[in-house]
Amino acid sequence: MSGIVAGGIEMQLTPFGKLVRNYRTDLEVRLKEMAEYLDVTAAYLSAVETGKKRITDALLHGTEEFFGAKGLQKPGFRDELRNAAALSKDAVDMGSLDGESRMLMTAFARKLPGMSEEEKNELWEMLKKGADK
Repeated sequence: MSGIVAGGIEMQLTPFGKLVRNYRTDLEVRLKEMAEYLDVTAAYLSAVETGKKRITDALLHGTEEFFGAKGLQKPGFRDELRNAAALSKDAVDMGSLDGESRMLMTAFARKLPGMSEEEKNELWEMLKKGADK
């Protein structure tokens, strides 16, 4: 996480929070304006940016729409937001997965720390190919 100082207190930003704040700064948009668009409080949005509150799918989608409506001209900004949100989440919701998929995810989580960088890269390439189908 990246630290910023607000009111003399250092706050840590998640990758998502850092990106959102950078986009807001570039567009000269205040936190309060974005929060109103998203129908959340400024305190809640700030808590999301610092990792104190979770990034919901609805908030992520609303954030994409907000910056699109504000005319953000950066190609691929939606993918950047999604990637930053994924990096900012410390949990994966497996509630919608069937039993076999949950077992696969659990096995993966247990094996990942012991995998070599080469194995991780091979797996990553395989997953990217599967996403293209």
